[in-house]
Amino acid sequence: MFKRITISAEPKMIGVTNGIYQVEINEDSLKENANYDEISGLLTQVNLDDFLANRHRLFNLQVQNITGKLLKKAKQTDLMGYSPYYFGFHFLVSQKFVDILDKNEIDNTEYHLIKVNIDKIKTNYFLFYVPWISNTEINFSESLIYPSIEALSPNKNYFEVRDYDAYCELNKTNPITNFERVVLDNKYSNRDIISVQGVSNLFFSDRLIEAVTSENVSNFEIRDYPILKFSDNGKLIETATPP
Repeated sequence: MFKRITISAEPKMIGVTNGIYQVEINEDSLKENANYDEISGLLTQVNLDDFLANRHRLFNLQVQNITGKLLKKAKQTDLMGYSPYYFGFHFLVSQKFVDILDKNEIDNTEYHLIKVNIDKIKTNYFLFYVPWISNTEINFSESLIYPSIEALSPNKNYFEVRDYDAYCELNKTNPITNFERVVLDNKYSNRDIISVQGVSNLFFSDRLIEAVTSENVSNFEIRDYPILKFSDNGKLIETATPP
């Protein structure tokens, strides 16, 4: 089983009221890297096709010397939001969090790290990246998609989406939608960390969630939706009844 995980926007947890981030990255620090132009392009690219085709190259460039600072009144937590945002890098994670991944032998192909030195903080922090599973691999006929405006409604109207082509057509007429349930092929069920193109936030396996929560990792939140399920030969495993 998997659950969606995220970080808090609550001032009581993160110390600031912007609801988004605690750390400001010093973009000028990137310029200290010999391959600055290429690194900058790979971090900030907005072309989706380029993102999918080239992002892996970033992790062979040995990006170094990225620095940042906590905002005034921001609290230091194990998971932290940051700005400016680098597409695909979900948040900053502490050495404590990374040690948990190592201790539980999480496959290092499931994530990538880039170190960030945060002013006046001795703890190591890293930008945390999880490679996408392409949305072309979603089993749309078993997934549940609804208009985003109905996010708080107890009686959502789900779109009938039979396949990826139908999903693309839906996005032309209804570009703002949410997944209530996203279904992937069962071949992905042996992972511990999953990121799906077009689905906000990450999914962690139950065993990883237990490991993280048992170590009291701060600013780690579990959400009920969307639900992540798996299918075998196109048929949903452990079918969930829509709420």
